[in-house]
Amino acid sequence: MKPSYIQSAAALSPQNTFDGSIFEPLAEYTGDCMVATDPDFGKFIPAARLRRMSRFLKMGLTTATLAIQRAGFIPEAICVGTGNGCCSHLEKFMRATTEQGEELLSPIPFMASGHNNLAAQIAMNHQIKGYNMSFLNGSISFENALSDAHLLLCEGQYHNVIVGGADEITDLTKNVFRHIGDFLFPLTEKEISNKAFYSEDNKSTLLGEGAAFFCLTSQPSEQTIAQLVGVHSRNGQARSAQSDKEWLDSILASHHLSAADIDLVISGENGANYAFNSQNYSAVYPLFNQADVAVYKHLCGEYYSASSFALFCACQIFQYGKIPSHLLLTHLKKGDAEYQAIDKKPRNILIYHAYNESDIQSVMILSCGS
Repeated sequence: MKPSYIQSAAALSPQNTFDGSIFEPLAEYTGDCMVATDPDFGKFIPAARLRRMSRFLKMGLTTATLAIQRAGFIPEAICVGTGNGCCSHLEKFMRATTEQGEELLSPIPFMASGHNNLAAQIAMNHQIKGYNMSFLNGSISFENALSDAHLLLCEGQYHNVIVGGADEITDLTKNVFRHIGDFLFPLTEKEISNKAFYSEDNKSTLLGEGAAFFCLTSQPSEQTIAQLVGVHSRNGQARSAQSDKEWLDSILASHHLSAADIDLVISGENGANYAFNSQNYSAVYPLFNQADVAVYKHLCGEYYSASSFALFCACQIFQYGKIPSHLLLTHLKKGDAEYQAIDKKPRNILIYHAYNESDIQSVMILSCGS
């Protein structure tokens, strides 16, 4: 399959990535979640529409608009991945239904609570009348959206597409995740720091939120950041170190690559459980023993579409030709979360994510745009 080309990237996260970059000192968070830093939404969304929007829609639409501005063109199609969608409006509607006995309910929270509302808002705001799809597949929601966009471009149906992932954190989602133990979210109220995510005695993580959007084209240009070589995911497979290795080898072979061609692995390890992460990534790190290993969830927290932030990190590394030391797992294992830039521009980056204790895995492969 032909590659597609990333022309712009934008991310709203708990770090200063909207106006800044990942190459800034790590902002520390403690407690039970990492909240995204809000920009001035009024610069991107008309005031009359802004006051009716949930924070989830504000985050997603603003980030998508910034990606479109940076690309310099209006995309022909939209693909969005989200795990939870607009939780705040859903929560508001359900609470009103209970408290008001299903009478005299405002329709706005109901209409705005749909998972596909973000993609619709992007389409209306930018008058995009082509393909519009939302993917609601838990931890591989963004990967499925990215794969769909990649296929649209490779098959020649469209010349450019905007694709992104977004999720928000609310009190309701925090309580749900704490109750079901999802994301290895702590059942205790013990405070942890995101700077200590990757210490061996850490057994919990911080929930997060954010949005990341990318404009992709079927042809390269002077502003191309990276080539998207391929997107792969699987579930329902019996997991073992050997089966993981065989799966990864087959993916690389399908793109005429070997493990030696990968210079940087961006891992979805969240540091929440050292034994669990060692088991899930046991086949990955030895296979790419010549590559640097970077992690990112201490920057954005854990949420369903967090892999979109990993892709943003990869784009920034390609753009700047450097790797922040506070992303490198070897530095973090030593307790070093301070920033310094390492001058090294990878040729190929592989993003790998194994979700919690389930059998869901995903891989994204990128190559430098030059």
